[in-house]
Amino acid sequence: MTKHPAHTIIAGMTVCLMLASACKTTEENYRQSYLAAVEGRTESAAPTDSISSEIHNKIMEAMRPKQVKVGGMEVPVLETNAWAYDARHKNVMKKYSVVVGAMRQLFNAKSFCTRLDKAGCPSYIIVDRQKNYYVVAAGFDMLTDAAGYLANIDNEIPFKLPIDKPFICSTTRL
Repeated sequence: MTKHPAHTIIAGMTVCLMLASACKTTEENYRQSYLAAVEGRTESAAPTDSISSEIHNKIMEAMRPKQVKVGGMEVPVLETNAWAYDARHKNVMKKYSVVVGAMRQLFNAKSFCTRLDKAGCPSYIIVDRQKNYYVVAAGFDMLTDAAGYLANIDNEIPFKLPIDKPFICSTTRL
């Protein structure tokens, strides 16, 4: 056997102890790193925020359909600035559109519109300035006609809709 001088063994053990204690991470270390990262993110984002959260919430609230009395019923109506996505649907678009799908991606809207066409609905796609694509089952010149269609939507469309509550989109462009 080889003999190791005592100071070599003690030095080796000291190095091992130092390394073992240096590698330990504590919850406090994680928390400090997290807080530093969050603070840095907040500071870098602050000058670029164009609107406050209060104004953002008001904008989002304005984008929700409001309940409007039509005849003897209340229907959800969203008044917005929207236009027909496709030029071939430009003459089909009406003032009051019964929206049965709202998508952020155009190919999903086109696919659902094709499915509605096959089911016999005179569907088309409208888009707003935020690039929200609304799939319309039918369009009407009168709000009362659109409300009647919306009330019987389950009889008009033979499959489940991608949105829970269809609504009427009243465009300010027509």
